[in-house]
Amino acid sequence: MEFDAKEEIKSKLDIVDVLSGYIQLHKAGTNYKACCPFHNEKTPSFFVSPQRQIWHCFGCMKSGDIFTFVMNIENVDFITALKILADKAGVRLPKFDNKISSQNKTTYNIFSDVIELYQKNLNSNPEAKDYLIKRGLTNEVINEFKLGFSKDSWNDALTYLAGKGYGLKDLSETGLLIQKTDSSNSSVINNFYDRFRSRIMFPIFNNSNEPVGFTGRIFEGKEKLKTIKNIDETGKYVNSPQTKVYEKSKILYGLNITKRYISQQNEAIVVEGTMDFLSAYLKDQKNIVASLGTALTLDQLTLLKRLCSKLILAYDNDEAGKMATERNIKLALNLGFEIKILDINESKDISDFINDFPDGLGKKIEESLPVMDFFINHGMSMYNTNTLAGKNEFLNYFLPKLKWEKDIIKISHYLNKLTSLIDVSLSALEETFKKVKIEEVEDEIIRKSKDILKNDNTQILKSKSESISETILSIFVQKPLILKNLVLENSEFFNFKFQDLLTNIKENGIEIINNPKIDISLKEMIDFLFLNNVKNEDLLKQEEDVIIKEISQYLKFLKQEYYKNKISFIQNEIKNAETQDNVAKINELLGELNNICDFLNKL
Repeated sequence: MEFDAKEEIKSKLDIVDVLSGYIQLHKAGTNYKACCPFHNEKTPSFFVSPQRQIWHCFGCMKSGDIFTFVMNIENVDFITALKILADKAGVRLPKFDNKISSQNKTTYNIFSDVIELYQKNLNSNPEAKDYLIKRGLTNEVINEFKLGFSKDSWNDALTYLAGKGYGLKDLSETGLLIQKTDSSNSSVINNFYDRFRSRIMFPIFNNSNEPVGFTGRIFEGKEKLKTIKNIDETGKYVNSPQTKVYEKSKILYGLNITKRYISQQNEAIVVEGTMDFLSAYLKDQKNIVASLGTALTLDQLTLLKRLCSKLILAYDNDEAGKMATERNIKLALNLGFEIKILDINESKDISDFINDFPDGLGKKIEESLPVMDFFINHGMSMYNTNTLAGKNEFLNYFLPKLKWEKDIIKISHYLNKLTSLIDVSLSALEETFKKVKIEEVEDEIIRKSKDILKNDNTQILKSKSESISETILSIFVQKPLILKNLVLENSEFFNFKFQDLLTNIKENGIEIINNPKIDISLKEMIDFLFLNNVKNEDLLKQEEDVIIKEISQYLKFLKQEYYKNKISFIQNEIKNAETQDNVAKINELLGELNNICDFLNKL
């Protein structure tokens, strides 16, 4: 059943379409290429074959099909990946639901049910609904993001969910309930009460589109919630706590819906909160996410790095937002992002900017400043660069930030730019810049980001023999009829890694190359060889005689290496025989050595 479902899904989904929802693919001959989403790199080494419906990274050496890709990029098991792809393909999997982690499945079901309750509450509460409409939201976006409302009640959600048959243990593990230490309130079931009361509810989904938490927002004009002893719940926002399915640091609000837009545009707009996100989304800025707080985390940035290389930071215009912006810039630059800053003038946040300038967001985004230009403008607004003291203050502010930049061309550009802006010679600026110490970043997260960058050079080193063997066999699987005799007659000279494959082809015929039912390890090797041909496309376009001539030269090298290794082995054997005074063995080995030398001379 599992195999049938898998094959049905594969028949309905194209690997290029699936992967394009996560990463940017570019045509490369008959294949597609991208920067690998599983390790950090600047030059694309990740290739996709539409013909074979496979992918392979020549950097980190990961490979597979649509299922292994989703498992890796979503960090899920096979059954969950199967479910995700089944939803995309429109394939029903009733038999697999019980295989998904029953605990997590129950949690997702609870969230789905309570979302329905909150949606019903919103539709029956004109005050809450009017608040959202007045903030510029439409019924379409309210429904798309499943916004709702939690009643001003201690146990509305608790009673509703208990009536659905959920136990208190499962409910309490979702973070939807709070256990009260004071049991004097007899209206609270088993001493539990609803965490969210009288709030606009914004459901949070993981990247697999499963509901995992909420942000609850009190709305203007509504009477503040009653204070509960020892618990401050009157803040503007109340958020789900961390649970087994919700880690705030690993989730970006809206990414489950907007990731395809981010991938298509190779750019993500990052805002702080849900209302900022929805307001911009309604203005057709759909390549957007919200960090649900001020600080972007390494996990969140790593998610975005898989989808794009450019960020536009659009954080709140308060001190916390400005401090977070600087920290986010530092971390994102360490991960190799190209960064711009959205200047929202005097507005408090994006949502307020849109209220003030309903048609101005698109133009503002176009005018977003490259990060170092932003720092220059900000610095010059703070310090009087017409004075010597002001120039020094400005340079003390800006140059340490320029140290964050890794691109020496950009560094040179900005040093040259400063010469005219603050009337200081280039040589003086360069000398001052050299003396600026790179900040000691105590933040562990920055250190980790630098560690990630070390993976740029994850290419596994191979012997020349292995590389040449790969090249020959990659061309062979594409041109088996042309190269059959040449390859199989010389199979002993190939790297040992490929001997099983060559033996199987000899025994079962070249038809096994396109047989999907062969042993999985052989299939993976053949798939790899097909994708390896991205390096051989020019040769594959040549006439048969040219291809044969080129392969013959590669084979010559393999033979030379084979015989050289044999010579080394025989020389060691001769030394061993000499220590034993075995004259007969020495003469036998010398004869064998002479024969091999003759072979080499004839090549």
